[in-house]
Amino acid sequence: MVTATYQTLIDWVGNGAFTGSSDDVTGKVIFMEWVRGRQFASQLTGKALGGVANIHLNNDGGTFSTQNNSSPLTGSLLPGRAIRIRSTAPSTTVLWEGKLDVLENRVSLDNAHVAVVKAIGPLALVQQRNVRVPMTTSTLTGVLINRILDDVNWPTGSRSIDAGQTTVTYYWTENKPALEALREVEDTEAGYIGESKDGKIVFEDRDHRLSGTHITSQATFTDNSTGTLFFFMVEQDDPLKAIYNTFEAEISRFTTGTSTVLWVMAQTGSASPLIRNGAGTLRVEAQFPNKASSPTAVAVVSWTALSATTDYTVNTQADGAGTDITAAIVATLGGNTFGQSATILLTNNDAQNGYVTTLQVRGVPLLTEYKTNVRVEDSTSQTSFGRKTYRNPAPHIPTVEEGNDWGAFQVSIYKDALQIIHLSVNANRDSTHMTQVLERDISDQITVNATGRSDLGFSNIFFVEHEHHRITADRTHWVTWDLSPATGYGGFWVLNTSELGTRTRLGY
Repeated sequence: MVTATYQTLIDWVGNGAFTGSSDDVTGKVIFMEWVRGRQFASQLTGKALGGVANIHLNNDGGTFSTQNNSSPLTGSLLPGRAIRIRSTAPSTTVLWEGKLDVLENRVSLDNAHVAVVKAIGPLALVQQRNVRVPMTTSTLTGVLINRILDDVNWPTGSRSIDAGQTTVTYYWTENKPALEALREVEDTEAGYIGESKDGKIVFEDRDHRLSGTHITSQATFTDNSTGTLFFFMVEQDDPLKAIYNTFEAEISRFTTGTSTVLWVMAQTGSASPLIRNGAGTLRVEAQFPNKASSPTAVAVVSWTALSATTDYTVNTQADGAGTDITAAIVATLGGNTFGQSATILLTNNDAQNGYVTTLQVRGVPLLTEYKTNVRVEDSTSQTSFGRKTYRNPAPHIPTVEEGNDWGAFQVSIYKDALQIIHLSVNANRDSTHMTQVLERDISDQITVNATGRSDLGFSNIFFVEHEHHRITADRTHWVTWDLSPATGYGGFWVLNTSELGTRTRLGY
């Protein structure tokens, strides 16, 4: 049996270096497993979930007991500690990276002490944060992904982002869970949001798998005795559940209105808010659209800087009958403007207290008066399987033409039955199998030849969509890959990538 050498590191010190005296827990590992990738092996309906790793550690002596004040790690057994699993032989390869989520202590009746480390990947981390991205126009999807990640302070060194193929006409998001915002851009692009082995957030645009090593099978796994790489088990999903023969997408027509009053503070007269003298401040937020807005208003293209006496007045009396001290007030929107809100900051530099008797915000609204539903169908498939509809959830498809191209692209792939399979491989069979298990990655293309003992009668190419690794204390290593068919995504001609005449289908 061929085995690899693994190293499991937990950054108990919290310095990101994994150099603490107790950070290398390799010698304590009893069992570990990790998963990463789409929850369903489909490029259409599958979404990558936050990766998960479970590591079981021998806890004799109570080093990893969270309530043990005698532990040398007391005060350091905290959520958010970085975790890295890697191989050091036959190659040095990071296999999974994330953050500690939960640390559980278990003691069995036979007095076995086990600490269970539960870790989560980067998508699960950003899922816990909300995002606000200001209005942006004519922006590629890759730029939007970066702006979302910037807003949640995700490190630039911990992301790998394609430029994108779709230019979004108008984009904004307001107090939305970051992962939900990322998904909207993913659906608009027809791309992929996921995680890399080394803990990066990954965005692959729709052409990502149509170039480079992704268009070539990296390995062939077979059930034929004459092969080199063998699978242990193959499971084939019901292919009918992945059939779609009607594709719909909704496209909004946006127009910009004329500059107008977008929001007015309702509190006036005796309800006028106070700003104390000596640089006292008042901070309020204008919301748009609101009940006074046009029913077609959806957002703000641009906010107008506040103008004294026009947009705000401040008086020493709440009813406005005192001294006007508006000239002593500094009013700013600053950088706190978003697609549907703007933060107003008023500072009173006068010697007297003041009351805000008038406050409004002007700007240019974004209107959507009409929506167009695009539908692309395949009647032959509908006759065979009945009408099976997929509606694109993307809210930012820019044009009817792109919505139609998206539908035509997808129906050409999903109108017929597709193979979705789960393939299990024993890495310990020999060094070749071990190398493949350690090196294969999400979006890699592999070949599965099931024409031998499995009696499935197919030999096709597939993309890796999900991986599940399991390693026991004796270093027995199993992997199960969930695979989507690559044949439907082949044959496209891609600008600046494909050789002339070698591909005949127009890529979307």
